[in-house]
Amino acid sequence: MNNVSAKRRRAAQGSRLWKMNGDKKFMNNELITLLGRIVGGQVTDENDKEYFVQVSGLTFRLDKAEIKKPLKHGSQFKGYAYENEHHQLQITREAPKVQVDHYGFGEVVKAQHGLGVFVNVGLPNKDIVVSLDDLPEMASLWPQKGDRLMLAIKIDKKGRMWGDLADEAFTVPLPNP
Repeated sequence: MNNVSAKRRRAAQGSRLWKMNGDKKFMNNELITLLGRIVGGQVTDENDKEYFVQVSGLTFRLDKAEIKKPLKHGSQFKGYAYENEHHQLQITREAPKVQVDHYGFGEVVKAQHGLGVFVNVGLPNKDIVVSLDDLPEMASLWPQKGDRLMLAIKIDKKGRMWGDLADEAFTVPLPNP
């Protein structure tokens, strides 16, 4: 009888793991459609430092320091959705110009061998990485700290935000003086 109970427990655990992995896949698919964009959601909770905004079943943190008038539970909030440097979902009223399908300028803050260059696009606690796959093979040709890059945001299949460099099609020749 113990053997049968153990088999049922393992089977139940397996189905829970499958459901968790299925939920994670759903979450990544949802994230791909939300991150790097202006989205709307509902305020569901708060603590001393943050509001919590529900968007498509996912909860985003909103720093109370950004808000002038207190938000009420159940009220609607619209902001820029991203994952901060601590891998927490966050939403901000101060949307950067750099978004999914929207190019803007950012400033290189550092280069990291094996990863790429980190670019400040105006988010309070997140720099965007331009992958080494999108940079020259010779690291000496990479953009340096302080350089300005024109980029947009792209989201990979795992729901991670990356910098997408503008190509020649986005450059406009300047008139000769």
